[in-house]
Amino acid sequence: MLADLEVAGLDSDNFCHLPEIFTQKNMPVHRGNIPHTKDLRRWPHLRQINIPEIDAEVDLLIGTNVPQALEPWEVVRAVDGGPYAIKTILGWTVNGPLRGECHASERDLQPDITVNRISVARLDELWEKQLKVDFPETQKDEQLGLSKEDELFMESVSESVKIVDGHYSIGLPVRQRYLNMPNNKTVAEQRALSLKRRLLKDHTFRSDYVTFMSGMIAKGYAERVPSEHLTRRDGRVWYIPHHGVYHPQKKNLRVVFDCGATFQGTSLNSQLLQGPDLTSSLVGVLTRFRKEPVVLMADVEAMFLQVQVPAEDRDLLRFLWWPEGDCDQELVEYRMVAHLFGATSSPSCASFALRKCAEDNRDHFSPVAVNTLLHNFYVDDCLVSVASESEAVSLCQELSALCARGGFKLTKWVSNHRSVLAAIPHEERAKEVKDLDLDNDALPVERALGVQWCVQSDSFKFKITLKNRPLTRRGILSVISSVYDPLGFLAPIILTAKKFVQDLCRRRLGWDDPCRLLCGRVHCAFVMGKARVAPLKPVTIPRMELTAAVVASRMDKLCKKELQMELKDSVFWTDSTSVLKYIKNETSRFKIFVANRVSEILKLSKVSQWRYVNTLNNPADLASRGAKVDAFLKNDSWLCGPDFLLEPENSWPTNPEVVAEPLGVDPEIKAVMVNMVQVEQASPMEKLINYFSTWLSLKRAVGWLVKFKNLLFSLVQHRRQLKETLVAADMSIEQLESEVQVQMKSFKAQVSKDLLSVEDMDAAEKVIVRFCQRTRYPEEFACLERGECLKKTSHLYKLNPILDDGLIRVGGRLSRAAMPVEAKHPVILVKDLHLARLILCHVHQETGHSGRNHMLSHLRQRYWIPGACAAIRKILAKCVICRRLSAVPGHQKMSDLPLSRITPDEPPFSRVGLDCFGPFEVKRGRAVVKRYGLIFTCLAIRAIHLEVLSSLDTNSFINGLRRFIARRGQVLEIRSDNGTNFVGAERELKEALEKLNHTLINGMLLQKNVKWIFNTPAASHHGSAWERLVRSVRKVLNSILKTQNLDEEGLVTVFCEAEAIVNSRPITKASTDPNDLEALTPNHLLLLKSQPSLPPGLFEKADVYARRRWKQVQYMSDLFWKRWLKEYLPSLQERQKWNRVRRNFIPGDIVMLVDDMAPRNSWITARVLDTVSDKNGLVRTVRIKTKTSILDRPITKVCLLQEAEEQ
Repeated sequence: MLADLEVAGLDSDNFCHLPEIFTQKNMPVHRGNIPHTKDLRRWPHLRQINIPEIDAEVDLLIGTNVPQALEPWEVVRAVDGGPYAIKTILGWTVNGPLRGECHASERDLQPDITVNRISVARLDELWEKQLKVDFPETQKDEQLGLSKEDELFMESVSESVKIVDGHYSIGLPVRQRYLNMPNNKTVAEQRALSLKRRLLKDHTFRSDYVTFMSGMIAKGYAERVPSEHLTRRDGRVWYIPHHGVYHPQKKNLRVVFDCGATFQGTSLNSQLLQGPDLTSSLVGVLTRFRKEPVVLMADVEAMFLQVQVPAEDRDLLRFLWWPEGDCDQELVEYRMVAHLFGATSSPSCASFALRKCAEDNRDHFSPVAVNTLLHNFYVDDCLVSVASESEAVSLCQELSALCARGGFKLTKWVSNHRSVLAAIPHEERAKEVKDLDLDNDALPVERALGVQWCVQSDSFKFKITLKNRPLTRRGILSVISSVYDPLGFLAPIILTAKKFVQDLCRRRLGWDDPCRLLCGRVHCAFVMGKARVAPLKPVTIPRMELTAAVVASRMDKLCKKELQMELKDSVFWTDSTSVLKYIKNETSRFKIFVANRVSEILKLSKVSQWRYVNTLNNPADLASRGAKVDAFLKNDSWLCGPDFLLEPENSWPTNPEVVAEPLGVDPEIKAVMVNMVQVEQASPMEKLINYFSTWLSLKRAVGWLVKFKNLLFSLVQHRRQLKETLVAADMSIEQLESEVQVQMKSFKAQVSKDLLSVEDMDAAEKVIVRFCQRTRYPEEFACLERGECLKKTSHLYKLNPILDDGLIRVGGRLSRAAMPVEAKHPVILVKDLHLARLILCHVHQETGHSGRNHMLSHLRQRYWIPGACAAIRKILAKCVICRRLSAVPGHQKMSDLPLSRITPDEPPFSRVGLDCFGPFEVKRGRAVVKRYGLIFTCLAIRAIHLEVLSSLDTNSFINGLRRFIARRGQVLEIRSDNGTNFVGAERELKEALEKLNHTLINGMLLQKNVKWIFNTPAASHHGSAWERLVRSVRKVLNSILKTQNLDEEGLVTVFCEAEAIVNSRPITKASTDPNDLEALTPNHLLLLKSQPSLPPGLFEKADVYARRRWKQVQYMSDLFWKRWLKEYLPSLQERQKWNRVRRNFIPGDIVMLVDDMAPRNSWITARVLDTVSDKNGLVRTVRIKTKTSILDRPITKVCLLQEAEEQ
């Protein structure tokens, strides 16, 4: 919710004050509803109205509760059912069908919004959400760590802080070390001119404004930009607009610097780091303020402006102002020397400087003064309490001296003891106590962090002024929100009002619907209280009682932290035995709601601290039910506590007999479930198989393992035999060992020379397959080893498997066939195994990346894999080589026709497509030179215009374009291919077109207000509208020219004849009925006839007279466009191909670039960097990166090889 906002028109200085403004994320209108000048030009009665062109989103809706903003000053009435205009204090507004009649489907999608109304559905949602906050599922950690931006802020200010001329100097904490801000001086100048108009109109405002600015410059907070810095252009210059705002209570002017003003998408605040919240807790400062009897309160004078900005950063804080406030002089550039109010980084920088002042001078001042500066300041307000008056006077002097070390000045001192006030210099006292007679006058009422503090009685007071609000939900909520009570003194009173608003929510009343009213000394003091309402969703009483216990635990933690004094163990009182059962229970498992809260309670307190009190003696019962004001004032239990607290502890109420175990029927006890998880470790052999990515490498590895095993076995056998032989020879032990070592060394050398053989590879293959079969078919192995038949439920039942050499093979029906045994009885494998995938990939490579059937026939010579066809399809789909050989270029559902193809009622050749063709050889004297053709086609009526170009350089092209515009009229839009993709052109034509100076051509077009649109490179189908007509022109020229050699005059004549022939072609179907109109041709609009014959249609005799010739021309034009809409346009409805939506290319896709001039195996591989989609979200163009460059290509020129993982 916002308040005290003023708005004015863009071209006006008349400001309008707005009441409270509600905020929401989504606005019910968008920029499409903003009227533009071109919209008004369609209505003759609105053409005299001038409205500003606005390119922005709608951010503010003004309702009927601001009649000043909607009061009509001038009205332009509607004509012929069109829109009407109203001039208000904010400017002109237009209502009604501004953009005329539209298609029914478009009207449904884009309605005209003529009534502005703030939706209140969001208010209901926010209010109900606020009520549910009292019962959250979890509690966020109060001590949040620094974010990355906060750490960057602290690093920046810590490096730049230093003392300059008795003040701290801190550099601006920017997000980027190397800023490159645009030059926004023009925006600041426009804002200054708007300010100038208001200054000249309001003399009081001008006087206050000049006083403020002159004082700021005189005090050194701002300075004139040095002349040598005026030409600074390194991207670290920014001009800040400013305006004046009057304080609603104090009635003094404050100049606000708009650091959030944007220019070219950026602003100063968007480039500054906000920094962490370095201020002390408001509740903590107020709580410590009440700790001791003698209190002090002061204020830091102009706190932000006491922190300076280094010279190198000051140009980011420039502003414009007139010297000495004389608006008749030229604007002069000034810049801030200090951090200003309005910059997002200023609060944190000022707080950092204040805390830095305390840390730097810790050794020179008492701990009390240092701790006061660190913990008892809330922004620029100081609130502190001490035990005696002498301590207060000493602390006042120390604090002033300590702050002066950092350039800060403490003023506006206030104390609740007159002797302390008397010790404070007269000029440093607060305004309210400065002129008081301290011996006789009563001390005033001051504001202590927003709370009314009666200095005389040293007590907090609440002055609630009930404004005349309507008796509605909105009015009641406004009154509740106006009561500022951070410590909860008035919680019971506020709760009654909250419960009333909650009851209105339950009744589903609107925010503006009227409501009906429903009928040995012991000192005990109130510290803090909280009262909450139950959520709209029904919650059980035990849960609400448990939530109240959580709130009590959190408040205890807060008080211990903020009071900063040693406390004895806290005692928690509750009148709920259910809460005591939950807290004392140690065996049962509770549901999430209860478990989370019990856990937090035991984290913040001990079980022994919780005690029982009956409802009659429980002061919190008053807050749980609420109370009216008179009843609250009569009942002192809320503020003074129950009477038994004043008695000895042994007289306090005792706990009832609480059963530790809740009853078994308690719905909060969670049922006990026991789950057992068994983790199966993969065997070493399985890990070995899954490690390898090719079949041959796996067999080779296993072959060496088997060979090594056999080698070890043979070594052991040979050693044993050798020992037996030597023992029989009756040798000594030493001789025996020596001979054994010699013989074994010779044997090892002989064995180590062996290599893997074919037999070793076959043995390894059997070992691998046998292991996989035994892992996946344990039951089948058991049955076959016992000689039994398989069960019918087995997947191998129909294959009649047999056991051969420890391998399961297909028994089948081909035992008598004349074919190899391995082909008759192939080994069975499971398709889901990694081994099966390795074998299939091996077969795929052996068959030369052939198709599925070839792979299947080759596979079944040795292996039988059930479901092999599906497994082979997966292999083929993932094979990059196969995809390169078989991938097809991408395509997408054909897009809708562009607006330039279907826009009627425009002059011919308003929107054209152009292309070049040729060359043509002509005679010039004895020489033969080349000439080229330039074709223009009207995208709407399909007419053409031909020009002869002497060459394909830039000047010749521009001359041809100028001749075309001179003969056919102004062009709005030109479309063409992107330089090199002129389909059907010869090599020299392509090379010449690449050399065109597009910058020079574009500059000429800009002078004539012509928009030139290039198609994506290599997207020939994007230019089919003129490519097809180039072929038609070539056909006509070939039939005329044949083998003739013409001169230049003859070529121009032939071009004109070809143009006439092509423009006489029908663009609608010709009818065989003689009574029908002849087919429509482009010449019907260009020449008002298709050929040298009478124009189509019938006219009255009076229309052929010369003085009515213009009527005939207009009639013929209207007739053409009517037939164009009815006969030609519907013929473009059908899509001839590309009728289905396909997968969109996404960044990260691996593609292959189609090159029609190269074989497929040499096409370049690339990666998609970005995509360009149409309004329907279908990708038409991709930006790809090759080894050497980055290209834009249509999707029809790339083939998808590997899809990227979608995020």
